[in-house]
Amino acid sequence: MLKAGQDIIVSINKDHYAECSDTVIYVDYANIVNIMEVGQLIYIDDGLLSLKVKEKKDSQSLLCQVMNGGALGSHKGVNLPHSNVDLPALSERDMSDIRFGLQQKIDMIFASFIRKAADVHSIKALIGEEGKHIKIISKIENKEGIDNIDEIIEASDGIMVARGDMGIEIPLRKCSLLRR
Repeated sequence: MLKAGQDIIVSINKDHYAECSDTVIYVDYANIVNIMEVGQLIYIDDGLLSLKVKEKKDSQSLLCQVMNGGALGSHKGVNLPHSNVDLPALSERDMSDIRFGLQQKIDMIFASFIRKAADVHSIKALIGEEGKHIKIISKIENKEGIDNIDEIIEASDGIMVARGDMGIEIPLRKCSLLRR
């Protein structure tokens, strides 16, 4: 159980993968230490838990303060608002699924977590000439996607806005206004 005010280490060291506790938690985003700045927030489990970065301890860990405590379970999602996450738009699994879809003659792809037009272009590159008829519907789920909405609209065939997911990074009262 994490308590508000306590310190906790966020680590990318795989030695901590099976040894998470109320003092150290492992995350599998290898570049988190590089992109996070002191004062930025880390949301875990759809924002139920929040941590504030106090310092970069070393190349593999951040010292954080628990802002909003609670029970921490395994394999929970992590949101990094106000950070430019450099994860690829498509995972290996996504690419495999799209290739399978091409064989099945799909006509639409609903693409989650689109953050910029380059994400859409990477999908178009993967489907190539064979999939040029496929419509790409981009799902905007975070602040970075909102910040780049014009270029995403230009690159996409349609847009979905996930207000619930966005509400983790953007105050809910602003989500309805952004949707317009």
